[in-house]
Amino acid sequence: MPVQTITLFKGRSKDQLKIIADCVQDALVYAGYPSSDRFQRIIELEQSNLIVDPTYPVFEETPRTNDYLLIEIVVGTQRPDQMKHKIIERATANLYERLKIQESDVMMYFYEVNPQTSSLHLKAESLRAQSKGGVS
Repeated sequence: MPVQTITLFKGRSKDQLKIIADCVQDALVYAGYPSSDRFQRIIELEQSNLIVDPTYPVFEETPRTNDYLLIEIVVGTQRPDQMKHKIIERATANLYERLKIQESDVMMYFYEVNPQTSSLHLKAESLRAQSKGGVS
């Protein structure tokens, strides 16, 4: 149940936005999520509404550009850090291969939640109980 938010500067085409979303989703699938587990939100902001330091903390050699992407992914608490590292590495590689977006322009964070506190989990558990003849 990863929920993805991709925040970026306005100005990309619909095709580019789709490729960006696909790059992130493909990285999640590579790390082990089902391909149908896709929940993405893309937020496009004006320059004045997305303020990004071009070099912090170590990007003096390759400063951030208008290609900057802030990718936030909500995942269940049971997901190991190694899985998150795979997602970061693959998403960054995908974005460079497909759109030439530099690593310095990709910032990715994971937020962990207890899956049992999500409506998706509760509904799935209810449906499983009903299919087994139980009451939810």
